[in-house]
Amino acid sequence: MRAQADKLSNKNQSESKMDDIYQELERLVEEAGPKAAVQRLSEELKQRRDYTGYFYALVLGKRLELGLPAVQPRFDSDVPAKLASAYEEGIRAAARSAGRLALASGDVVSAWPFFRMIEEPQEVAQALEKLEPQEPEQCQQYVQIALYEGAHPRLGFRWVLKYYGICNAITTFTQGFPGSQEDRADCLKQLVRALHEELRERLRADIAHRENTTLPPELSVRELLRGREEKLFAEDFYHVDTSHLSSVVQFAYYLPVCEELRLAVELCEYGQHINPRFQYPGDPPFERTYFDYHIYFRTLLGEDVEAGLEHFRQKAETADVEQVGYYPAAVYVGLLERLGRHREAVEAYSRYLSQADPQQLGSCPTIYELCQKLGDYRPLVDIAQRRGNLVDYTAGLIQCLADQRGNSQK
Repeated sequence: MRAQADKLSNKNQSESKMDDIYQELERLVEEAGPKAAVQRLSEELKQRRDYTGYFYALVLGKRLELGLPAVQPRFDSDVPAKLASAYEEGIRAAARSAGRLALASGDVVSAWPFFRMIEEPQEVAQALEKLEPQEPEQCQQYVQIALYEGAHPRLGFRWVLKYYGICNAITTFTQGFPGSQEDRADCLKQLVRALHEELRERLRADIAHRENTTLPPELSVRELLRGREEKLFAEDFYHVDTSHLSSVVQFAYYLPVCEELRLAVELCEYGQHINPRFQYPGDPPFERTYFDYHIYFRTLLGEDVEAGLEHFRQKAETADVEQVGYYPAAVYVGLLERLGRHREAVEAYSRYLSQADPQQLGSCPTIYELCQKLGDYRPLVDIAQRRGNLVDYTAGLIQCLADQRGNSQK
């Protein structure tokens, strides 16, 4: 009975305080004026941690400051053009204040809508870096904000890997997510590192068990495999999910030259040893997935470059365009460009891709980009003439003339 009485008493006190604030605001409007009432309103909502109410209270104060009506039919619907800029900045300032109030209390989830509204994710990103999800629901909320809504894609992807695993990370990467090309490259590096480390640890554990020994933790996948290939892959054995391995190797095509690309080489070397039944074929020019990507990655890293280029040149030369399209040639041109061999890339483009639709060449650089890097637009003129593209033909001639004049004035 006593507990019920205390509960009822607390409820009555709460309702009494609510009545008090209504009366106080009415008195302030009549005696001290609207500005004082809005200031008191803001203080009350701040104390209650009512972030949305606090935001709208600040907006109300800005409306009064600008001489606008206190009540608006729709948000910013009655703002004259001459006041629009000041009103918009007032809204942005209100959003920052409400968002920072939420962040100060540790409530990132409540803070994010305000910063998202004004497209200023930096403060939320900094707050997320100091957090670590403790519960599944909290993790889901943080991943939603960081990754899918773009507050901090790299951190969000790291949480997906850590809490949901490689399979979910692969699905997430396949579906795409907000963020810059740099964010996507960083997430891809994380994915390659995660699978490589999983493979390395499982190899170490398998070998330690088989050989009844302890292996140095720093051994690479290549070093772990050396001399043990036959017994490690006997009876169709493999150490990581083969679909994961295949997916990550194919994603690694989009890596820049970096340490993770060297890890992808090791993933390919491992993949070439598993039973051919589990070496899923790819599309030309990567029919032999691990073999062909291994050559591609090593070529990018500057290893056996001429042999690697010849490997893909042959694929471009012999590809049946009716059957497989222009992708093998696009890969060859792109490889030349990534190696900085722009003249050869232009020549290959002219030879293999002059009749291709640029929109269907994936990540292959366009002839416009190649000519720009080469500093010579004459190839564009020649290709445009063969395609019957008068606009590109004329644009190329004009650019050639401009370059000639620019060179003559140097």
